[in-house]
Amino acid sequence: MVRENANAEKTIPIQIPDAPMLSAKTERRGTTIPIPMREIKKASEMIKSIFLFSRGFFPADLFNGYTCWHGKKIEVRTTGIFRIQQNDAVDKNQSFQTLKPGQAPPLEVFPSSITMQGTRSESGSGRIIRKNTMKPSLPATASMGLSQIIALYIGSVLGSGILLLPGITAELAGPASLLAWVLMSLLAVPLALTMGLLSVYHPHAGGVSHFVSRAFHPLAGSLVGWFFLLSAIMAIPIIALTGAGYACAAFGLPEFVRLIITACIISIGIGLNYTGMKITGQVQLAVVCATLLILFIAIIGSVPSIDPAHFTPFMPFGWMSVGYAVTLIFWCFLGWEAISHVSEEFENPGRDVVTATLISSAIIGIIYCATAFVVIGTHSYGDSLSATSLIHVISLAYGKSGMIIAGCITLFITTAPVIAYTSAAARLAYSLSRDGYAPRVLSHLSTRYRTPAGGLIFLAVCCSIQLLLFSLSFISLQDLVAIPNTTFILTYLGGCAAGTVLLHTHPGGVVVSAISLLVTIGIFCFVGWVFFWPLLIAGAWFFYMATTRKIRVC
Repeated sequence: MVRENANAEKTIPIQIPDAPMLSAKTERRGTTIPIPMREIKKASEMIKSIFLFSRGFFPADLFNGYTCWHGKKIEVRTTGIFRIQQNDAVDKNQSFQTLKPGQAPPLEVFPSSITMQGTRSESGSGRIIRKNTMKPSLPATASMGLSQIIALYIGSVLGSGILLLPGITAELAGPASLLAWVLMSLLAVPLALTMGLLSVYHPHAGGVSHFVSRAFHPLAGSLVGWFFLLSAIMAIPIIALTGAGYACAAFGLPEFVRLIITACIISIGIGLNYTGMKITGQVQLAVVCATLLILFIAIIGSVPSIDPAHFTPFMPFGWMSVGYAVTLIFWCFLGWEAISHVSEEFENPGRDVVTATLISSAIIGIIYCATAFVVIGTHSYGDSLSATSLIHVISLAYGKSGMIIAGCITLFITTAPVIAYTSAAARLAYSLSRDGYAPRVLSHLSTRYRTPAGGLIFLAVCCSIQLLLFSLSFISLQDLVAIPNTTFILTYLGGCAAGTVLLHTHPGGVVVSAISLLVTIGIFCFVGWVFFWPLLIAGAWFFYMATTRKIRVC
């Protein structure tokens, strides 16, 4: 065991795998070592040895690291106790997280930072500069157990789509839509496992776009970013129309009032994001609890009204209608990648991720299938009922007063996600623009609030166009769901493909990713005519990249 003496100067040999024996000179102000940059693929092993030298008490097998070479930068990640983060500085400076030298920490303490400078040349060298006054990047108590992870998963996936889609899919495929819900609940398990593993072993706020960039190329990641951005923008009016539709059904208001309420909900989302207000975790938790309350009331209260005759004929529109229903239901299973920004707080990710994914998938699947069952069993779909099917289910059991209460709760359930989606879409637009992958106008910031005003204006224009087309009956609510859902499916398809590359060190990770990839490809085969939407986005993306010379066209 070797420990560093800050007041002494000495030379200690360090053996780096598949590299020559090197010497490290320890000084009071820092350590200078030669770094064999020609061994790019072994850089993580070098970092392990450096940490071992600096501390002298951690065995190298505590680190399961790997490296990726992206242009002029080296990206090093680890799993286990240490998590090495990358700075995107173009001068090759990289920030790593480590512990205070000469001090053995408890396992739950997260590292602080040091800086490594180096070049790619074979004769290059690096300098590690340790700061003597360091604080943990996270508190020692920042950990999440299995039950907390399950709650996080359910909160990320359970959304307002379940208020809209049971009636729409029942109208589309009849009672056989129940098969689509069961099938999608089963198919979501490998998909959820893939996204969960990627989020834990490659945590990043960029989500699927980041996974694709790491696995393949930043340009591929930017295309996925375009897919996700325009899908999120189209999702905002859908959610707002759902809440407005429930409110109007509860109070017996006409269709034009629904459009006014929808516009007000979207305006609230844009206005609050412009001034910099954010939805807190408590509000998001309240949204999930309110959604569960609506579903529980509808399921329990509708049991006496279920009629077996409503399940015949079971498949009036054939198997293709069931396949198309699956593509719509995919909307309700989005959100598995949303844990990427907090996955580093998992107490035991290697053990808990798979267990939490299986349990939360089972809970969500049961809730969704039970909701679809009562909608079909009470025949709360067709004509004008499909988009507000649960209001009709609640009215059967609780009457007019139950409808009014449910309508008011639904307004809250849908307004909060609109605010969150608006924030995510505007910031994603800003991020893509800042990195040169979207028009520069989208990176414009408010001079007063320093919020992404350019992205919010773009979002407002897109939402206005969608509401205009919907009000003129050029597009139905079902089509509004199907169009962005196509790009959501492609986004997850890219994430699953990235998993086959990035999860090669995890047992079973590649297999699960491959299964998920095949599942998403199969689902995508049923999208139908809305396939034009991702083609249109890809064409616009290619044109922009070609005009800005991100892509060279011969």
